[in-house]
Amino acid sequence: MSWFGPTGELDVATFDRLFAANVRAPFFLVAALAPRMAARGRGSIINVGSQAARSACPVAPPTAPPRAR
Repeated sequence: MSWFGPTGELDVATFDRLFAANVRAPFFLVAALAPRMAARGRGSIINVGSQAARSACPVAPPTAPPRAR
């Protein structure tokens, strides 16, 4: 999920959806898979981030931090 616009125009509901999609979902997916992988003694988890987390953009600041991995 993504959102572009001035930070001051970002409403709480949109921020919560961004955070849920970009932070909570990957975290809980890993939390669900890690025990099974540990039980098997193997597995890999690859998290994919975005270059947006490393570059400044005045109209996309809320989307960058959740994607920094």
